[in-house]
Amino acid sequence: MTEKEATKLAKKIKRCLSSIPDDVKVIIGTNEILVLDKDIYNEFEVNPEDAPTLAYEYGGMKNVLGYEEWI
Repeated sequence: MTEKEATKLAKKIKRCLSSIPDDVKVIIGTNEILVLDKDIYNEFEVNPEDAPTLAYEYGGMKNVLGYEEWI
């Protein structure tokens, strides 16, 4: 991938993430995407992994590093 292609990809990802509505929180991990109601997420702020999800997707993200793996 060239630098120009990488820049285009980064912009596409940013546009996608910018379209997330304000009433939800999205958690992106290495192999999962979780969508949570913002108010419920705030209730579980200490342990957000315990908050019930509105939707989720698992797998197929082998080229994505979750924040926990990146730091």
